[in-house]
Amino acid sequence: MKERLILTIIISWGYVLNMYARDIIIRNQQEYDSLAQNLYILLKEQEELNIILDNGTFFFNDNNELKIFQSNCSLNIRGNRNTYLVADGENYINSEAEELYKGKWYKIKLKKQLNQYCTFQDENHNPIPLANSGFLNDSLQINISNEAIRLLDSQKRIAQIAIPQELNFIKNKQTDYFKQSLICYKAQWTDCYREILYSDNKYLYFNLSEWLYQNFDQYVGNMFNWSKNNKYGMKPYVPFFITNLPQAAKENTIFYDNEYIYIPKNIQKVHVCRYNKWIDVKYTTKPIKIENIFVCGTSLTDKIMTYGGLDYDYRSDLIHYIGSENLFLYNCKFSNMGNDLCCIRNSNNVVINQCKFTDNYTDGIAYFLGTTNNRGFKFTNNYICNPKKLITHIECIRLDAHASDIVISYNECINISRIFVKIGKCNNIEIKNNHLYNTKDFNYYPLKNLSSDTGVLIYAHVDSPFTMSNNIIHDLASNLHYTGVMVDNGSGNATIRGNLIFNVGDECVYCWQNKKHKTSNHNNILDSNILIGNVNYGGYDTNAINNSSYFNNITVLNNKYSVFQNSKASNKGGNIQCSDYQVKNGIILFPKQIYEKIKSNKKISSEIQNRIKILNSK
Repeated sequence: MKERLILTIIISWGYVLNMYARDIIIRNQQEYDSLAQNLYILLKEQEELNIILDNGTFFFNDNNELKIFQSNCSLNIRGNRNTYLVADGENYINSEAEELYKGKWYKIKLKKQLNQYCTFQDENHNPIPLANSGFLNDSLQINISNEAIRLLDSQKRIAQIAIPQELNFIKNKQTDYFKQSLICYKAQWTDCYREILYSDNKYLYFNLSEWLYQNFDQYVGNMFNWSKNNKYGMKPYVPFFITNLPQAAKENTIFYDNEYIYIPKNIQKVHVCRYNKWIDVKYTTKPIKIENIFVCGTSLTDKIMTYGGLDYDYRSDLIHYIGSENLFLYNCKFSNMGNDLCCIRNSNNVVINQCKFTDNYTDGIAYFLGTTNNRGFKFTNNYICNPKKLITHIECIRLDAHASDIVISYNECINISRIFVKIGKCNNIEIKNNHLYNTKDFNYYPLKNLSSDTGVLIYAHVDSPFTMSNNIIHDLASNLHYTGVMVDNGSGNATIRGNLIFNVGDECVYCWQNKKHKTSNHNNILDSNILIGNVNYGGYDTNAINNSSYFNNITVLNNKYSVFQNSKASNKGGNIQCSDYQVKNGIILFPKQIYEKIKSNKKISSEIQNRIKILNSK
């Protein structure tokens, strides 16, 4: 058989193009920069294009962002085993130090002014934390103000917060002292970084954006009232910390001023990450496949400065996907990221499979925006573990903008600060076979690491139909209503079936009955779950056809809402309450009768059933 002739063309700027295979091999930074400049032409000339990043480190910035617009070319971006993608910035090495500062930090002259969005990593791409004042309170790793945040000057949008004793050294300081610092305060649903103005003998003063000022009671000043019934035995409080304070620096942290950066003496090399945008895709229907890429450092998103009030088309994500179809991310790693992975707007068929998200500054992975449907999203077989976040109010996945046909399954999620999946105006959502839990170290500092008033696996706040089944949720600390699953605001159409939830400090399941809604908690189903902890499951009228119902659940006695006594949902039978049980190393021990009931229930997965053993009571 006659061999096929393969014609290879050497392109002037260093790429190798196989006209049959259509491969472009990127070997160095110069070729990567040229790729961005020539990508539009390449996509226009080809039906399919494979971009292969060779082993090595490639830096992205605002000038070499990959832009794909109205492309009719299938694009594959593939890395090798040791392909690293890092935000551009400058490097510092310890041999450049002028002196050893206080015997703990190398003092190095700044090559470029740093800002509040910069992140830092060592020569192995490990994050280096910026110093913050929370470490002065070792018991909480966060500072506590025992007074509510108050609005001092509405014209200038100035707010004040009381200074606790451990921060006495910041009293009576002028603006220059705080020039490189930010305050991060934690409200009921959010945390927010703001610029510090000055301090006096009692208060620290900071400014608010216009949006925060307009929504002050809800998103700035609400934490004090929300915490009045806290479980820590403290008075009402507002948690906060201040970044980049030299007096609060630990040995393993970085800080800087107008002239110098101070690097821990055990670090040989520091890279500053200054950028966070990699790919911009607009109005293309051809497949874009990204695989075997390791993104290991981006700057913080400027969204840290405000909770809301952003423009509709605002962008600070790594991948921006607008009016397009067929995006596939496979076997990629994302670490040291200060921004969300991707924004999906008016787009269809997005798949994220077998990816790892570790040691990121935020949990944000995918969120949906737009005025038309976002149809088809699969998030499967991924691993998430971000134990040292700077931003704790961002959900991993936000389903909104009429998203539909969603499957989120077989993911392992560790140390979620707020929400794994937030459900807004959506349809046809299936969340199944996920494993979610927190580590002991993460739970130990709930005021620093956790949000409040939320559902950790799922938070749903409108009547969007969804099914969650055979998920395992456990080891969630108590933190002012940090629940396993929350169907909020009287929402309906939630099916919660065959899940195992245990070792949860607040409620396992919380379906809040909003009495202002005539049909509060309608069409919810609680079926065949094993719930070891508090349950608050509402309904509105047991005689109504579309009332919520519960059946075949295993719950425990002596919980806060024993036997669903506060529920107006319909009891359709088969529910068992148990007082004799044990939890040992993730294994649940039940009496034989309950064990056999669980084993015979086909709605409960084999993985959950394997966690159930017989309790040998004496």
